[in-house]
Amino acid sequence: MKAKLPKKYKIIVIFQFVIIVFLFYCLLSDHYIETSDKWFKENSPDGQYNVQASFPEGISTFSASEAQILIYDNNQKKYVNSIVLYIDTNGKFPNKDNYNLEWHEDYVIITTINSNGKSNSVRVYWEDL
Repeated sequence: MKAKLPKKYKIIVIFQFVIIVFLFYCLLSDHYIETSDKWFKENSPDGQYNVQASFPEGISTFSASEAQILIYDNNQKKYVNSIVLYIDTNGKFPNKDNYNLEWHEDYVIITTINSNGKSNSVRVYWEDL
């Protein structure tokens, strides 16, 4: 005849199993998100500049993630500026709904949109590059 575990030990074993599954899920989801860090890449309407964004440190599941915005001069084929913005996407990789680029003759406005709808904007003037 098998000895039965007391009820409190069964609860402890079930709780430990749930914690292990949760931690395993967190590790897998972090690894999956970090492997693809490119967010977007767009050219200016005149083709002179190129703006691209990525997440060099991956997507944070618990806080805002650091997005690195790079600006390239296509005519001189060189990198000209870098900006760091923070965006909160609730641990999900952002898509085209989480940013907006507003191109103007003298500048570009880069806007990042958090999961709660709040936004951050940066205006970059071409003459400052």
